[in-house]
Amino acid sequence: MSQNIIYEPKDFDRYHVLKPTFGFWLLVAIQLRAILIAVVSITFPDDRAFFLGFTYPDSTSFIFQALIAIPATTLCIALARRTENGRDFSAWVWKRGKLLLLLGCVADTVGILLQASMNQWLFEWITAVLLLLNFWLAVYMIRSRRMRDVFRDWPEFSSKKD
Repeated sequence: MSQNIIYEPKDFDRYHVLKPTFGFWLLVAIQLRAILIAVVSITFPDDRAFFLGFTYPDSTSFIFQALIAIPATTLCIALARRTENGRDFSAWVWKRGKLLLLLGCVADTVGILLQASMNQWLFEWITAVLLLLNFWLAVYMIRSRRMRDVFRDWPEFSSKKD
């Protein structure tokens, strides 16, 4: 039995394209965590390096996580450009957003596993939570019809100005 999903008006933004879901924003936040932590560390006037060192034991881990954030950052920029003034490159990036986020999930999982191996596979709650979140959000991205429709949707405007 096939199910037809009918979206409600609240599911669309002012440009009449589907809004990203909570799962999208959670996955983006997880992939942008290195940049978010760097921004938060700026608010510590006394010892910025302590906060970064608390979360990332060495600078290589931080740099690797910051590189993982590039696809998610690019996708956020494309989302911001999802307007009547959006450019072709932004549309191209947005249409491939699902692939970018899934590649980010794989790279993030590899980074987490490398970090765990450097810690001699000692159990840490944050590692377990991040691995589970990456797994479930990747499954969500693959299986969700809504996310497929969100990434297919790009505003189209006529070139005529009235």
